[in-house]
Amino acid sequence: MRNLLRFIIKKPLIILFAVAVIVFGGIYSGLHMPVDLLPNLEVPVVNIITHLPAAASEDIELLISRPIEDQMRTIPQVMRVASTSLQGLSQVTVEFTWGTTVRDARQVVQAKLARLRNILPAGVNPRLENIRTTLQQVVKYVIYGGTDPVTLRNIVRHDLASRLMDVEGVSSVDVFGGDRRAFNVRVRPETLARLNMTVSNIVAALKKNNLTTVAGYLDRSSREYLIRGDGRLKTLDDIRSLPVIADGEKSVLLGSIAEVSEGRAPKHYVVRGDGIGAVAFVVRKQPGASTIGVVRDVK
Repeated sequence: MRNLLRFIIKKPLIILFAVAVIVFGGIYSGLHMPVDLLPNLEVPVVNIITHLPAAASEDIELLISRPIEDQMRTIPQVMRVASTSLQGLSQVTVEFTWGTTVRDARQVVQAKLARLRNILPAGVNPRLENIRTTLQQVVKYVIYGGTDPVTLRNIVRHDLASRLMDVEGVSSVDVFGGDRRAFNVRVRPETLARLNMTVSNIVAALKKNNLTTVAGYLDRSSREYLIRGDGRLKTLDDIRSLPVIADGEKSVLLGSIAEVSEGRAPKHYVVRGDGIGAVAFVVRKQPGASTIGVVRDVK
């Protein structure tokens, strides 16, 4: 202790310099320290969220929740599996033993879900969430007015969301509300019965004739030309002229047995701002990113 005191008395400039370094280092660290609502949580719980619009809760349980539950119970590290089945929505919660990282848990769950690809209803895409995913929501906005709901949603989804994804620390931007442009096909049942057809035949014909394909490259004179086939249905006339029965002169066009019009895609929830239709979006941050920094850059 005496030697230390003697050194401090003899070398005051060195001590002042060391104190200054410590003080300014602390100030710099305090100003640049990442700030978050809660500490980084590694709770080994994975939620499997699956949407099936217009399906009753009983159908959700039978077609989605039970097959996923049965598959998750085959994982050795799983402690508990629980599910909630609502109209159009299934949530299966998988709790792993402590010591299992969230990354490993998600990988195992993804591998098990891949085995259910041919068992779950067509078009169903389960989405994974964990506790940390919910905490990564840092800011929400509601936009309304100025234009129609279809254009407003397209602006937010394709323009604004794309720009926000370039902000440092942003991991995803989820868009809700607004309207989506759609073509409505109203089939006359008596005409289908006369042609011995069903609605499934109409749906299959629409899917078959609404495709985009790439056929590769064509080499000509040291140049490569991309061969691409765009067979998407873009106008009302494209849909009306679609043959549902292709048999030469006896072909039947969709426009002759159905009423085709332009409208809006069905929706099961409404987002409003000040009482009028609106579009909302949620910004999620990357793990480890500063909440305050991400919010400031988004604004």
